[in-house]
Amino acid sequence: MIEVIWTKKILDKKGKTIGYALQDINGNVQEIKLNELKKEIHNNQIAVLNLKLTSNNQLRELGWGDYVKRAAKIQTIQKKGKLGNPTDQEMHNMIVRAKILGLPIEEMTTACGGKCYLIHKTRNEHIVIIPSTVAVLNGDRKHQQFTTHIRKLTGKISIWGGCNLLYTYCMFRRCIASELDLTHFNTSSISNMNYMFEHCEAKSINFTNFDTSNVECMNGMFEFCSTPELNLSNFNTSKVENMGNMFLASRTTKINLSNFNTSNVEKMDCMFEHCQAEKLDLRSFNTSKVKDMSRMFNQCKADYIDVSSFDTTNVEDWNSMFGDCRANKLDLRSFKIEHIGNYMETMFSGCKSSIQATDQTLIEMYEYR
Repeated sequence: MIEVIWTKKILDKKGKTIGYALQDINGNVQEIKLNELKKEIHNNQIAVLNLKLTSNNQLRELGWGDYVKRAAKIQTIQKKGKLGNPTDQEMHNMIVRAKILGLPIEEMTTACGGKCYLIHKTRNEHIVIIPSTVAVLNGDRKHQQFTTHIRKLTGKISIWGGCNLLYTYCMFRRCIASELDLTHFNTSSISNMNYMFEHCEAKSINFTNFDTSNVECMNGMFEFCSTPELNLSNFNTSKVENMGNMFLASRTTKINLSNFNTSNVEKMDCMFEHCQAEKLDLRSFNTSKVKDMSRMFNQCKADYIDVSSFDTTNVEDWNSMFGDCRANKLDLRSFKIEHIGNYMETMFSGCKSSIQATDQTLIEMYEYR
């Protein structure tokens, strides 16, 4: 079936319509004679997406009632495009197809007055379209319909577009979806993802094409998140400077941070405080620029924490870093205390872990606990 989105009449010398030039959703143009067009439309080989051929051989725009009648002619509303980078035209075509199918479509205002679109494909499957005109999504704004709508949806939510987004504060706060599919979500321009998944309760999140190459701040990104497993192995965090509170009180039990580049991070305060991850393998962490590690593992529930590669030469705030930590054993032989910060005596307050250390100041703080 050819799905046509643009037409142009072909006239003879007397000005009579003898055919049409048709452009499909892929941009291809073909000419077809009038009698052939009638036959193809009748046989459902051509679906003119928002037009129909009238008795006087003219194509006219369909009304809403006609959309419903033509529903059976279009089988899907999703066009397979470049993953993570759908164009505005592709997304527009999705909306047009949804109208033909008679699917419910809602307009959602954003913090800066832009509009996103919500297509209810089925009762348990929803598509969110974010046009290039939207730059800010602030889930903390009560007047923003985007987040109030998202929080009510169950089932699968797929996010499309977002190529010009810069700021996604609390975007998925309290999301209760069974599946959050971010495969077609273009995040390449986003610089701030603070609290993006705060209190998110989605059962699974697909980060396969999630582009974080321009993100500078991830403060509280997964704070209180209860998604069972987070595979963040493809995150590019080379520009991130702030990871404070990133997994604070997260109920996620499995977190994959194997490829995290933390070479520019300066703040890791409360990063895993009250975190319920079973295991934290942080051997890939480069902490040479980190100044604040206060409460980083305070009351963390992990049985295994690997910080054996940590460079602490620039750390100034150690307050309750391992306070009430539950890890069985901590290898701190790479730790060097260069700056005696405020409240350093609380570094191991209530810590249940045994440690391996060579720095004498560190050993004294452990014994002081």
